[in-house]
Amino acid sequence: MLACKEIKTQHAEALFKAQQGMDVPLISNYYNQLTNIDYNLTQKQYPINEALKLAIEMVLNHFHYSEPINEEQRNAS
Repeated sequence: MLACKEIKTQHAEALFKAQQGMDVPLISNYYNQLTNIDYNLTQKQYPINEALKLAIEMVLNHFHYSEPINEEQRNAS
């Protein structure tokens, strides 16, 4: 489980209890998926707001430049 430094230091015991017996996703799995999507984006760590902005831009660019699947999508743009 990922937590910020403040939570790790101020609430260490509660965090430890929360982690016990949890089947939490591994960040490395998500990192590997991102590497498969765009290797260049994995070469630098971004602040969360910037990372979300880049992700949204990437998705919007993908859909903007891809062919519409059906007539309804074609008329939506």
